[in-house]
Amino acid sequence: MTSKVVNVMETEYKEPAIKRIEQNVGNLNSSAEALFRPAENTSIFNIKGQVDTYKDKIDSFKTEAGNVTESISEDVPLIIGVTIFGYIILPLLLTIFLYKLAKSLVMSKFSK
Repeated sequence: MTSKVVNVMETEYKEPAIKRIEQNVGNLNSSAEALFRPAENTSIFNIKGQVDTYKDKIDSFKTEAGNVTESISEDVPLIIGVTIFGYIILPLLLTIFLYKLAKSLVMSKFSK
């Protein structure tokens, strides 16, 4: 029973959160790679064009870094919460329930 609940929680919450983080980190990596590539559409002697191109690349990098930070701050607590609930809290609750059930069954047998 607990494995079904854990599987549902992982597929509904944990996996999409991991995919969002991976996608945002991939976008950040491609933005960082573009930052160090020379501008192809401007001449090397066109300093203003080069500066404007790099400003756009830096702005893109800042935006992607903000997206990664936001994604991490939203999704990592969700991933940690699902993991803790699925592998610590839920089995602990099930164990306590089974203990109480077994204790009441044993006590009812001895009280007769």
